Amino acid sequence: MTSINITTNLDEINLDTVHEWLSTDTHWAKGRSRETVERAAQSSLNFGVLSGDK
Repeated sequence: MTSINITTNLDEINLDTVHEWLSTDTHWAKGRSRETVERAAQSSLNFGVLSGDK
C-alpha cells in the first residue's frame, strides 16, 4: 500500500507540476504564466497530496 502525505507547506508542493496542469489542462487557467501561479500560491493556503514513493 502506498502511503500519502497531505501538506500545506508550499516548499513541498511542486509548482512546476501545478503550473503545467493549470495552464494546459484547465479551462479556467489555460495559458496562465508560471509567475502568476507562483504569486497566487504564495498568497494562498495550499494543500498538496504527496505519494510516499515520490
